[in-house]
Amino acid sequence: MDVRKYARPSRNVRFGTTLDDTTTHANELAVQVRGLRERYGDATAVNGVDLAIRHGEVVGILGPDGAGRSTAVGILRGTRSRPGGEVSGLGSDPQSAAHAWRSRVGIVRQDESAPAELTVRETVRHFARYYPSPCDPEEVIGLVGLEEKAGQPDQGPVRHR
Repeated sequence: MDVRKYARPSRNVRFGTTLDDTTTHANELAVQVRGLRERYGDATAVNGVDLAIRHGEVVGILGPDGAGRSTAVGILRGTRSRPGGEVSGLGSDPQSAAHAWRSRVGIVRQDESAPAELTVRETVRHFARYYPSPCDPEEVIGLVGLEEKAGQPDQGPVRHR
């Protein structure tokens, strides 16, 4: 599945653009990804993702089960190898970066979240408060296909989305 189908381009995440389109100074980018690909047998987990994140931006990767979110984040963290594409984080390739590099990277894993007793809607609203100009929580719930579960407890696979 291609995560671009479910993502709404914003000022933080740019899909399908070249890095030259996102900034005139490449050194302003904290993360640069071009043509990222990963397959597991016959299944494509990540299919040609291009991503540019500027210093100080906060980005969430959303999508349905099987969209390649965990795989892409693992590659960005340097905990998974990649068969295709180019990745640079803070000027280094995560796949070969030293421990000092890892201490400079901030990634919130999918198991680090709000209290489990919250509903899906309450959880999305909770995290929306972290940002000065967040997307509408109802829109985000729709983008990841959780409209029917919005009033239910935020648990299991739903929580990971």
